[in-house]
Amino acid sequence: MKNQKIQICLKVFFIILIFLLLIFFVYGFIIEENSAGAGGFKGDFSNVWLTLQTFLNADTLTAIKSSAKVLPGQEVNYISSRTPLIYILNKFLNPFTDSITNYIRSIFYFSLLAPLLFYYCLKIKFPKINNIILIFLASTILLSPYFRTSAYWGLEENFGIVFVLISYLLLHQFFKEKKIEILFKFIKLFILIFISSLCVYLDQKLLIVPLFCFVKIIFSNEGKFLKLLTFIFYFIFSIPYLYLIFLWGNIIPTNDANTRTIGSNFYLSHLGFSLTIIGFYFLPLFFFKKENIKKLIKSYFKDKINLLFFLIFIIYLLLSIFLDDYQATKYPILGKGAVYKLSLLLFSDILIQKIFIYSTFVFFYFVVFLFLNRKIPESLIIFYFLISSIFIYPILQEYYDPLIIIFVFIFFNFELKINYKNVFFLFIYLLFFLVSSILYYSN
Repeated sequence: MKNQKIQICLKVFFIILIFLLLIFFVYGFIIEENSAGAGGFKGDFSNVWLTLQTFLNADTLTAIKSSAKVLPGQEVNYISSRTPLIYILNKFLNPFTDSITNYIRSIFYFSLLAPLLFYYCLKIKFPKINNIILIFLASTILLSPYFRTSAYWGLEENFGIVFVLISYLLLHQFFKEKKIEILFKFIKLFILIFISSLCVYLDQKLLIVPLFCFVKIIFSNEGKFLKLLTFIFYFIFSIPYLYLIFLWGNIIPTNDANTRTIGSNFYLSHLGFSLTIIGFYFLPLFFFKKENIKKLIKSYFKDKINLLFFLIFIIYLLLSIFLDDYQATKYPILGKGAVYKLSLLLFSDILIQKIFIYSTFVFFYFVVFLFLNRKIPESLIIFYFLISSIFIYPILQEYYDPLIIIFVFIFFNFELKINYKNVFFLFIYLLFFLVSSILYYSN
């Protein structure tokens, strides 16, 4: 009887928290919160709006070419590092592009699809977990400073997040029913490949999503014909992107490629910074793992392969220190994640900052690889994010938030303890980060 009362109280408490989370999210929109340094109307949104006007007022191909092979003194109207699908979708499917206010509201409402879809993904992945817990867990992405800022200021990131979640639902649906007519299986396969391919056309780093789906199908028990179709369909849907690369001479639009030096420089220290960012989200998720942390640590140091990887990491660290590209960028304060920003707040001396940062590289190396525990598919996904960061400038926390949490809960094949205590701890952790971000960017 006592336990039943406790359960009822917990349910009521978490239902209240869910409503408070939603109210807090809406409140942030009303007060025009800027918790990720996007700069509001004069910041990233001004580029989004200019690019959108280019697509609205010109034919699509002309708009795409407006960032291709830019000459000195030539006006640039496509100011974005992302592929053009976001603007094409808004041009043809969004009836609220007539004014800035209406457009921003439409993106805010569209962004609300993400926690809803995240809940359905969680329900599929963890069917035995209490609904209230899963709804609350799904709602925690509303605490992401980057998800919030994108939702509030009509930015681009949340489009990719929504399509990642839809891709997972379609992948599950494809494998769900084993005994169905080949025609329906074919239709499901086509839709899955089409939607997952669109992820790349919304955000290049989301290439990992169609890769994940492709590998999942190829190594499944499906017939050879469906596997062949999988290869053919993914190849066909890659052709437009290959054309964009030819047009731009790069994987991102020409103007941004020149600004960000994509393909011409690499930043060795970014691997360490991306480790700190990814590890930052893995830290609270350790509470969800069923393995004992002490046993994980002991087994890690007994494994020779783990020691070999650590030796490789130490060599990387020494190279990074020797090459000293810690601040070898055009804007040394830009990006590099919350841990780097913390070092700037704590220390004014550059040498002490470096010691602190390189120490955190080592700490978060262990956080990430202890968390992964040599699970190969999951490790490959994280390696993809780590290696790609070397070629990206700037390296921003928004590239991983809230994607890492979404990937861990729905794409990673971990045994997780999802209960009231753990999801509440995650909530407190993310709330603290959000409040810290608001205070940091309000100064």
